[in-house]
Amino acid sequence: MRSESLLTDHAMGLAKAILDIVAPCLSEEERHEAFGMFFEAAKGVLLSYEEKAERMRQRVKPSAS
Repeated sequence: MRSESLLTDHAMGLAKAILDIVAPCLSEEERHEAFGMFFEAAKGVLLSYEEKAERMRQRVKPSAS
């Protein structure tokens, strides 16, 4: 079962962590744009992980659905 708020929280945390690493190399405007790109990328990867994990759970315990 996927939790959108949990996924969003973790995507934001990951985006902030990455931004903190590269922030010294960016202007304020670039930081804002980069955060949005990092967030979208992180959310996409986390969504993909959730989908694959759910398929794996279904294969391991097919009667649990």
